[in-house]
Amino acid sequence: MNHNVLINYIFTWFVGLQGGICYFSVLPAFIFLITHSNTMVGLAEALQGLTEALIAIPLGFLVDRPNVRRQTILRLGAVVGLCSAVLSVYAIWQEHYLLICGAFVLVGGWNASALGPVDTILADSVPTAARSRIYATNTALQSVSAALGPAVAMVIFHFVGNTWTIPECRSTLCVGFGAMTIGVLFQFAFLDSKTLSGESEALVPEEVISQVPEAGTCACVTPAWVPLVLSLSDIVVGFGAGMTIKFFPLFFQIEVNLSPMTTNAIYVACPICIAALAFLAQRLSQFLGRIPVTILFTLLGVLCLFLMAYLKSFWSSAHIIVPLYLFRTASINAPSALLRSVMMDFVPKANRGKWNAVASVASFGWCGSAAVGGVLVDAHGYGITFLITACVQCAGALLLLPLIGIVPLEKQPLKTTDQAEESMALN
Repeated sequence: MNHNVLINYIFTWFVGLQGGICYFSVLPAFIFLITHSNTMVGLAEALQGLTEALIAIPLGFLVDRPNVRRQTILRLGAVVGLCSAVLSVYAIWQEHYLLICGAFVLVGGWNASALGPVDTILADSVPTAARSRIYATNTALQSVSAALGPAVAMVIFHFVGNTWTIPECRSTLCVGFGAMTIGVLFQFAFLDSKTLSGESEALVPEEVISQVPEAGTCACVTPAWVPLVLSLSDIVVGFGAGMTIKFFPLFFQIEVNLSPMTTNAIYVACPICIAALAFLAQRLSQFLGRIPVTILFTLLGVLCLFLMAYLKSFWSSAHIIVPLYLFRTASINAPSALLRSVMMDFVPKANRGKWNAVASVASFGWCGSAAVGGVLVDAHGYGITFLITACVQCAGALLLLPLIGIVPLEKQPLKTTDQAEESMALN
């Protein structure tokens, strides 16, 4: 196994573990407990996303410069990550909202300076033909570690008290940021010398990717537009997700009347379901194609969210709402590895840092719309917010339709113009 792939797996494990302990349910609940406002929960998320977007774009161009060592950027990002973990723990113990916002700003800076470059160095360390398999494994590993996180939170709540109160949440969050610290330390282990050369190049030849559509042709059906369409879809889907994802644990707490342990049990099941559907999606993509499978799974998840919005009379029935939520979450998130593999197949090595930085714009949309979601929930309730989210995510999925005819099966690379002419001559 490639050195950077192994380090990435370890890094992903600990970051996923921290996310499962802190971000799924406990941190939003903690902020709500000290502010009594959904809007304040969303605002903190928006600050993190804005910081990440502002740093990631220029950093993406820097990462692609030939004289810049990516491992150096990752090590600088690790320093920011360690500082964000320390400030987060201090802010939590002080129960100070402004300090928590400051910690979120640092976390956004760490995300921009670490996660994008990590994805870039991973893409350069993976053989092209094995990309979706390794990305699916990485997604599954992240899902399993994220499932273990809420399980750890359940154990802590069991011993300190199964109630939504500040002391119980504080203890759980400190354990989570400890796991984050371990993951951040592994950023120092990534090495530029362990990346591959031509074996990890884009699936589509660069001369095809760089072609500009001729006048009078549909721009949506040319390889040059694939990364842009993928990014646009990601931004739209992410914007919709941000309006609700941080408020689901509050929904379970307030509307479904679930305890901390029961809520965390849901978040134990979510990543496991995502991992299972991620492997199913990857298998189906070998026969149906990555884009059709992504659209199908996303629309199934959107349908579940529509049902959650309309079945308000059943919100107190956990046996109905929880399975809908689990399938919705798993179905929408399962194809993420497929989309990342498509993106890397259509982006030359020299431009991967830039396009990974674009993903941070989607992250800003995800976090920025959390502020919108908080206002909507406070003003109109969870049902309207779910409905708007479903409509936005449906639109984002449909943006991928023009790519069905242009993204090939993974084992069938696109041909250059010269290769196509030679093939026609032989026939």
